[in-house]
Amino acid sequence: MIVPVVHPSNPVDNLSLDQLAAIYQGTVDSWNAVGGRPGKIDVVARAPSSGTRQVWNRVVLKSTPCKEGWAVQDSNSGVLAYVAENPGAIGYISMAILNHEVKALSVDGVAPTVDNAKTGRYPISRELVLYVDDTDLSYPVKSLIVFVLSRHGQQLVRESAFIPQDVLKQ
Repeated sequence: MIVPVVHPSNPVDNLSLDQLAAIYQGTVDSWNAVGGRPGKIDVVARAPSSGTRQVWNRVVLKSTPCKEGWAVQDSNSGVLAYVAENPGAIGYISMAILNHEVKALSVDGVAPTVDNAKTGRYPISRELVLYVDDTDLSYPVKSLIVFVLSRHGQQLVRESAFIPQDVLKQ
C-alpha cells in the first residue's frame, strides 16, 4: 500500500482521493481547505523515476501532471523524515516503512490496514511481483520462490509490513 502521511500534530485523519489530487496538483494549498488548521500545505513527492510515484500519479492524479516545485525525495525514508520534521508537510510512503514519526491518513474513509488491502478496499496499492524465466529456472531461483511462498517466507513478509500472498492449496 502507498499511504499518505502527515506530521503527528496534524489534526487531519482522512482525505479523499480528490483532495489528495487537488493538493498534489496545487489547487488546494491550505490545510484549513481540507479540514485542518490554517496553514500552508508543504508537499513532498517522490522522484519522477520512483515506482511509488508512478503508482501515486496513476491512482491519485489519474495521470494528470503533478505541480512542479514541490520538495522531492529519492526514497520512502526521505519522505518519512521530511514529513516527520515539518508540521505542515504531506507525503506518501510505502506502508512497509510506516512508523510512529508520522501519521498515516485514511483515504476516502478507508484506513491503510492489511485487511483493507487484501480485500481491495484501500484504494492506493500495487502488487510487487517476482518475475522469472520459467523456461530456465535455476536451482537458486526455484529455491527463492519456494522460500518466499513458504510459511516462514510469508511470516517474514508480514514482519516486514508487506501483505502476504495467500498460498493456493493444491
